[in-house]
Amino acid sequence: MASELITGFAGAPHVGSDDMGAFQSGILGVGSYVLQTGEQLKATVASANKVTIGTGDLVMNGRHVRMASSTDLTIQNGTQGQNRNDLIVCRYQKASDGKETATLVVVNGTATTGTPADPSYNKTSILDGATTSDMPLYRIPITNLSVGTPVKLFDILTPLKTVGDSVTLTGPITVITSTYGTVTGVRAGRMIELYFDWKSASTDSWATGYFGTLPEGWRPLMQAVCPWHGRDGSSQRRIVVEPFGAMYYTNVGGAQNPDRFTGTIHFIAS
Repeated sequence: MASELITGFAGAPHVGSDDMGAFQSGILGVGSYVLQTGEQLKATVASANKVTIGTGDLVMNGRHVRMASSTDLTIQNGTQGQNRNDLIVCRYQKASDGKETATLVVVNGTATTGTPADPSYNKTSILDGATTSDMPLYRIPITNLSVGTPVKLFDILTPLKTVGDSVTLTGPITVITSTYGTVTGVRAGRMIELYFDWKSASTDSWATGYFGTLPEGWRPLMQAVCPWHGRDGSSQRRIVVEPFGAMYYTNVGGAQNPDRFTGTIHFIAS
């Protein structure tokens, strides 16, 4: 049929995993991701022949797979003088009767005296009709008889709450107040714009004047600097905001104009 109401009563069961997979991939993305739940499938080398995968959830081409408890996987013995890469994957399979499963599997690589390559795996998306599809989770490097540190191969999906916070607007609010003026801030996610309105400035060559200290949540990830110059050409300053919150200006060159000055500076919040 050309169209079908999925989230509606049809008088008989009609919602399948293909429907939910398409819906969830449309919201979350068509790739494969680990969610920020549980232990986020953390890998731990338990012994020379065992890697433990912790709890968590993943979404594989729209299919939700949950690891409610940790899983132990056996790693094949290494060979003295040779190197090998194994892959730990989440393997989706659809049987001829339509039943679907998802399990953690170790895909063994080929040993070599040189630099090992990752083994091949099933890359076709479930959305494209694959009956077997693998989501790589970790590369397990094996040198001689030793199992190395697992290398993470997956992306962790950012929650919608975090995405929403990244575009939420805060302000404008006054973040610094002084007898000499004010600094007003606007924040959208981690982007901050500060507007300074200062009544007067030091006239001394290379002198420094302090606006004040910014509160937590309004400080830069790294030192932020912007140039400022007056319309009359007689004032040049550097506006500086430090990661610990100090905000100040430094006169550049000779004697400066003492009059009121204003401007803006932008940076990424810590």
